[in-house]
Amino acid sequence: MENAITYILRYAIAKGGKAYYNPCMYHLGFADNIPPSEEFNRELCKYGKVHYDRYIEYDFDYSLYDSWTYFEIDERGGWGFCQCSEGDEDYDERHKCCGHGCIWTAPTYSIQKVIELGRILFYIVAVNEPIFAISIVMEGIFNGMGDTKRTFLVSAMTLWFVRVLGTWIAIHVFHAGVIGAWICMALENAVRGIVLVTTYFVRYKMNIRKKIGD
Repeated sequence: MENAITYILRYAIAKGGKAYYNPCMYHLGFADNIPPSEEFNRELCKYGKVHYDRYIEYDFDYSLYDSWTYFEIDERGGWGFCQCSEGDEDYDERHKCCGHGCIWTAPTYSIQKVIELGRILFYIVAVNEPIFAISIVMEGIFNGMGDTKRTFLVSAMTLWFVRVLGTWIAIHVFHAGVIGAWICMALENAVRGIVLVTTYFVRYKMNIRKKIGD
């Protein structure tokens, strides 16, 4: 039954959200006079709604049959096709999904939750870019002064301890997912920029004092 449910869900996604009894259920071996069991319909209704609409223009006695006309998928049918993490509200370990906003917009197969996620990531990038620019400029200043070893050590330490280790902690400890990873990226740029700016002004003041002393 699980394979049949999966087939109907994927069929509905591919057909714009609806799976008509014919031909979808016919492919699974059912017919108008051989409907699926109530248990099957109840399981299917966990992911959407079955409709029993009848076409009155046909001279046909539908009262003889209990088969539904079409199945319409809803947000529950998109479970398993998303970017949910364990920290999300109503996260279901069995489906690896929270069931909120994970609707496939067939037939383009884009996920609305990804759009929302992209909006958040753009905000992170918007804040990160000026910080990233400062760190790049400071690296150029030190490299221009011939102090390439300092920029290498600062970049290596912030990269491994802030970006790599921080991302691992954000994902595996705090279950922050891809947002946590991007925040760690921005944080690493900020820490690198702060360290380089601080080092530059400290070194600049020391050189001034040295010249005054001389």
